[in-house]
Amino acid sequence: MSRKERTEREWKNRRNDIIVAAEKLFFLKGYEHTTVDDIVKEAEFSKSTIYNYIRSKEELFLLVHLRGLEKRKAIINAMDLEESGYDKLYLFGREYYAFYKKYPEYLRLQLYWSVHGIAIDKISPQVVEEFRRENEKSLRVLEAAFRQELATALDKHDIDLSRIVSYFLQTLRIILNQSIFSVDPFDRYCDADYYFRYLNLFMLGIRTLNQVGFDAKVEAEGDRSLF
Repeated sequence: MSRKERTEREWKNRRNDIIVAAEKLFFLKGYEHTTVDDIVKEAEFSKSTIYNYIRSKEELFLLVHLRGLEKRKAIINAMDLEESGYDKLYLFGREYYAFYKKYPEYLRLQLYWSVHGIAIDKISPQVVEEFRRENEKSLRVLEAAFRQELATALDKHDIDLSRIVSYFLQTLRIILNQSIFSVDPFDRYCDADYYFRYLNLFMLGIRTLNQVGFDAKVEAEGDRSLF
């Protein structure tokens, strides 16, 4: 191994150690309650050393989120083993639940981002691009599965598949939040059955859309597309 290769490996290992330390604290204390000083202590590096590898706490948030996307790749890969668009999407929904049941703190981070947002300008363009690229790969696979399932409807109607993918993911996360995190003792709808009943309902709607279509187009602020 050359000196350059050893240096690059050492740099990647140290950076990964910092990301792992941040992930541990984000999961334990919550992102908003974790400080850079906490991460410095956990990673056992000086603050100046930390900033040689990471631009900001916000960048660490996105890098931890990327670790979650990497672990979720198995779901996307498994979709290729299914033949129909319906089966691909149902498998995704089923494994999506299993993933976040196993790793609920990744869901907490996603929900935090959805509600509070992250200052993208504090994150290096390279990390933002890496996240965008990995996220787009998953979205394209889902869009392709919906295109396959909705082939008949697409011949008749103007359907924005990217919006349907967004509906699918956003609503699954909302139901997941209720199913996994609810602590309300009077709430009957906070378990796996609640999630899977919703998944079945959503997929029934998709199948119905493809088989039956719409009698009339929806008009909203001049937009004549269905979705």
